[in-house]
Order: sequence, then structure tokens, then C-alpha cells
Amino acid sequence: MFKNISITACALTVAITSFGADSATFDFANIADGVPSSATLDSYTGSVGPGPFTGELGAAAMNFSSDGIGLTATGFSTSGATYNAYLDSTWTHGGGGGQGGLGVCANLNLARQCAPSSDDNVTLGEILVLEFEQLVTISITFINGAHNPTFAADAVFGLVIDGIDQGNQPLTSLFTTRLTGKKFELINDAPNLDTDLYSYYVNPMTAVVPVPAAVWLFGFGLLGLVAVARRRS
Repeated sequence: MFKNISITACALTVAITSFGADSATFDFANIADGVPSSATLDSYTGSVGPGPFTGELGAAAMNFSSDGIGLTATGFSTSGATYNAYLDSTWTHGGGGGQGGLGVCANLNLARQCAPSSDDNVTLGEILVLEFEQLVTISITFINGAHNPTFAADAVFGLVIDGIDQGNQPLTSLFTTRLTGKKFELINDAPNLDTDLYSYYVNPMTAVVPVPAAVWLFGFGLLGLVAVARRRS
């Protein structure tokens, strides 16, 4: 009997874990740099031919995928104008700089490069929208406008999840708060100076499909029955 109970408990653990097994890493800098990555840019507004696409570029809508999780990135202004999501590559100058990531650009030239190039991150008055095909829990790493992981002590970003305003959040390189939803709006609208220490790229970002609450409740209930059966035996 103990053997059957153990098998049941192990099977239950595997079943619960499998519901949350879908996870993905979106390394936007690698895509911009043309470096192999688990994530791909599959299509974008105005794209011609089959993807995936690599290199630094911008578009009104960019469609990414990673390990079965789909994501569409778009850019807007806080006044409502349509901007562009933008993949910015690694930049070094005088020993500074580093990896880029996903940002926002108001204007693109004919080569889909940001004009001016300094506007390729999420600067003051811009919104980066990340919309997933399914409910996910995301973790974000931010890079500042100078491609470094340092931000001003009072730097913040506005956050809206599925249409619900979450208020201002601390803008740090390792943003440790896990966020769950389908549509995430990252807004640079705080009353701060429009400098590199208050602007940002997203890179990298992880997304995990959360385990449904009903599955956890069922699992805990079944494990409880297993425990009772053990005591009775």
C-alpha cells in the first residue's frame, strides 16, 4: 500500500509541475546583436519574407516567441500617438556602454533605424507595451539609456497590467517583483529628468505560465488524503 501511495504522490507532483513548466527567456539584446537565442523575432509590421529576423531595427509591432510563448511588443507616447518598439544592439564608446535591449522609438528612417539614435530606449513620455498570448508571470531586468545597469536613486516607471494601474515602481536593474497578467504597459511618465539614468531598455525578460489555482487546491487535497491513508495504515 505504501508503494501505491508513494507512486500516487510522485505522479501528482509531476502533474502539478507540468502545468507550470512552460517558461521562456526573451533576450532582446541577443536578437539585436544577431546572437543565437532561445527567443526569436518572427515577424514585424512591414516585414517581408519568413523570419526569424535579427539585427537592430524598429517597427510599430514586433512579434516574438520563445519556448512556445508568444509576445507582441508595441510603442506609444503618453499622449496616445503610435510609436515603435525598437531592438537596440550592444553599444560601446570610450570603454562605456554595453548590451542594449527592447525600447521605444518615435521615428524611424527608411532603414528602420531610430532617428535620432538617442531615442531608442524608453524615454520620458514613452510607453513600451508587452502583450502575451496567454497569462504569464514575468520577471524583468532593466538596462539604462547608456546601456549600463545603473539608475538614479529616485528613478521610477509607471506600470499598468491588463488595464489596471499599478502606480509607479522603482526602476532598478534587477526588478525583483514578479508580475502576472497578459498585457503590461511600462510607462516613462514620472516627473524626472529625461536623462540616461531615468530611461531604460528591457533585457532580458523571463515569462512563466503560472499553475492554475484550482490545480494547486486539487493537489493539496489529494496529498492530504494520501497523508490520512498513511496514518490509517
